[in-house]
Amino acid sequence: MIKGKKTGQDDGNYTKIPNNILKARNLSSGAVRVLGLLIDRQSALDSAGKLRDDNLFYMVASAFNDAMDISGTQVQRTILPELESKGLITRHRCPQDADSVYRRYTFYSLNWDGIYAYDGSQKDVNKEAKKKAKGRKAQEVLRARQTLETVTEEVTEAFPEVIAEAVTEPVAKTSETDRPVLKALADTLHYGCIEDMMQLDWDYPQRESEQQFFFMDMVKKFALHRLGYISVVDYDEALYKVVKMFSDWDRCSEGIARIKLECKIKAIEDTLTKVIKSLQDV
Repeated sequence: MIKGKKTGQDDGNYTKIPNNILKARNLSSGAVRVLGLLIDRQSALDSAGKLRDDNLFYMVASAFNDAMDISGTQVQRTILPELESKGLITRHRCPQDADSVYRRYTFYSLNWDGIYAYDGSQKDVNKEAKKKAKGRKAQEVLRARQTLETVTEEVTEAFPEVIAEAVTEPVAKTSETDRPVLKALADTLHYGCIEDMMQLDWDYPQRESEQQFFFMDMVKKFALHRLGYISVVDYDEALYKVVKMFSDWDRCSEGIARIKLECKIKAIEDTLTKVIKSLQDV
């Protein structure tokens, strides 16, 4: 009998997952769910007497579709590697003695010793490091703003006549004119505020559900850069990096990825240009 085997009349209605897995702080919710599906698959085959003697079993990508909010293919690309890297499962090529119909399938085994002994009490080190880095950056920006405000106040108090000459009427009009345009652009691109639109976040999300929004945001920022509303340092290198990431995510060549992104950027450029023109015509 395999470890973790369910017993009782209601076996088909639930899956036993060790509490240490459910409480693991360094496992994504998707990884916990997929591991549960794999446990259920192994248990079902064992109950039906169809589990191999070596406890290997196959599970096609489509088997994940109904239980997950991402496709089975995406599960295979993102979540299964997470479980494998944690030592909870092992992926195998089709065994030599398996029927030829299964030759193209990937087989799995559950590492029950690793599952029962898994210590997820500590948060993911890499994710926590990224959070801390973002927190430090935010604090640095806040301190810089506070310092700038303090210096500005001191200079204003010390040299009021210089400030009066510097802040001339044309500058004030330009500032008042720019903000409605930026607000209109932020609304068109569905940003909550102008500051969100101007901020650049290059951290590529690990969750598949967030990666599409990352590429959408990058496309918007590239369009804003081309129109001169924000500045992307070393734009060509930045675009090249995003093209490579998009190529992997969309499973297409880098050439096709660049064409797709260029089309999206151009479409947003055209939309924003119309918005700007409509404001100028008022």
